[in-house]
Amino acid sequence: MPNFTGRIDVMAWLPDQTSPVLAGQITLETASTRLLYDTGYLSRSNAVSVYGRDMGIHSGSLDDKRSDILPAPIQDTLPESWGRRVLAASLYSPDGELVPAEELSDASLLLSPGSDRIGALSYHISGQTPHAHDAEAIELDQLMAGADHVERGEMIPPDMRHMIAPLSSVGGSRPKALYTDASGRKYIAKFGSLGDSYPILRGEYIAMRLADLAGIDVTSVKLVKVGSRPVLLVERFDRVEVQQNEWARKSIVSARNWRRKNVARAGQISYVELADNIRANFDDATAAQEELFKRLVFNILVGNTDDHAGNHAAFWDGRTLKLTPAYDITPQRRTFSEANQALPFTGGSRSAKLTNAASIAPAFGITSARFGQIMHELVGTIVDHWNDICDEANLSRNERHRFDGNQFLNAYAFSGYGRPPILT
Repeated sequence: MPNFTGRIDVMAWLPDQTSPVLAGQITLETASTRLLYDTGYLSRSNAVSVYGRDMGIHSGSLDDKRSDILPAPIQDTLPESWGRRVLAASLYSPDGELVPAEELSDASLLLSPGSDRIGALSYHISGQTPHAHDAEAIELDQLMAGADHVERGEMIPPDMRHMIAPLSSVGGSRPKALYTDASGRKYIAKFGSLGDSYPILRGEYIAMRLADLAGIDVTSVKLVKVGSRPVLLVERFDRVEVQQNEWARKSIVSARNWRRKNVARAGQISYVELADNIRANFDDATAAQEELFKRLVFNILVGNTDDHAGNHAAFWDGRTLKLTPAYDITPQRRTFSEANQALPFTGGSRSAKLTNAASIAPAFGITSARFGQIMHELVGTIVDHWNDICDEANLSRNERHRFDGNQFLNAYAFSGYGRPPILT
């Protein structure tokens, strides 16, 4: 629907509710976008704004009329690069070629993923019956087969079109899909890329499990196999089962939008700015600041340099913010010892060193003594549980050596701080 103009309904799941209500409408025109709350929604005592910093419910408007760009909190719910590839693989241009992902319209990005996307919002064309509230159960091997078509740059076959919504509804750049298992539990299934040359999924499993053992609040993960290929299942924390097969949804705001900054500028947000925003706007800000700081230090210790603003998020209840469990702690492949975090610490510095984390600890309310305790706890957990968790992930001795001192406890991270421990 590259040339769609008209109205799109914004549906919202209010806290603890298992069905959505009409929150407002997006009007897409040739050169402008207008978003208005529904008057019935405004009259609800429990109405929640899309995100109060940018789209306060008191005004009745989700955004002022301006250009043709969707406001940042709405952009935050759109498919990212993987989802766009999936949608592009389902569309033909008039000349019979696949539509380039970068040419997809806002309407396509809003509507195609269906209603079971991450968070508590969904969209459908005004006047039309919305899709089912939850994605239909599709087996993992089928979802993987659909992802493989996209990876190979092929058209998604007609008999796989029902997979477009679960394949395109999750952020990030790597193959994944929404998945509901036989018991009804809801996951993000990560498949890995056909071109992966090292065990990235098992590396993420190891990092997430070690983070959990270290006392960091993380979402639960498990490894399964589909044929000979590993699949990482990440439990969704935006869904809460209130009774059997009845699910409430939680509103989520990524750190891209903790401040009034356009999504495109999210990389300019620093960790110190995030700490300041937590202090001003979060529940139990002191605990939340320490939690985010521990995640930053842990990312350095395990080589996760993909800590961009989209990989930090908070629950939004219409009044305040609360950190979600950590996710996407993924040790990144390194060719050189030196590495940079995705977000700067402060003043533009990104070098993935513990000394840089120590330099901004006061902004998080972390004293020098507490920093030492955090380091002892995190490093001790990695060292003490390394082999057990690698066993869980079926990591061979050679694969452990590839991670040890490269992603995990890299010497560059300890530059100016001390000698790194040896894991194997």
